Amino acid sequence: MDFKQNYFELFQLPIAYQVDSHRLNDAYRELQTQIHPDRYAQGSEAEKLSSVQASSFVNEAYQTLKSSVSRARYLVELAGVAIDLSATTIADGAFLMQQMELREELEDASHSADPEKLLEKIAQQVHDNLADLVRSFSALSEPWDFNDLNVESVGQGAQLVYQMKFLEKLSIEIENIEQSLLD
Repeated sequence: MDFKQNYFELFQLPIAYQVDSHRLNDAYRELQTQIHPDRYAQGSEAEKLSSVQASSFVNEAYQTLKSSVSRARYLVELAGVAIDLSATTIADGAFLMQQMELREELEDASHSADPEKLLEKIAQQVHDNLADLVRSFSALSEPWDFNDLNVESVGQGAQLVYQMKFLEKLSIEIENIEQSLLD
């Protein structure tokens, strides 16, 4: 297996944000059938190791392309823009203000008369905002030609990825709070 190929090539998919999930799933199952470590249980140590590495590579590629946020990040990185979530701030002031308001609501949820209802409302807002960002990234990245990329467009894509990751993290926090309320 060529570990230098990109994830789209691995699954024989076009390099694009919109991915045919059926083709992705079928290609993933086919590759796992060919390389799964169980097939090499009786093989040499080198074959076993190679199978584990290939299976890990395929799993990572699949998880990346399956997630709309991870796929956006991967496309931006394929375009040559590194995404460092720990170091970069979001430039969109309106987005940050909206997120601060959502976080304040989230903090108030545990003191609310009906915390589940408030959490559901916040989760829906986060979901809707994330869906808007996904649509924006899709429209922005659709014309990308990876042989001749527009640097400004890729930079805008990176900003959308930062916003998507922010919302994804907020969504996980909401789920954790909901779970703690059930415990």
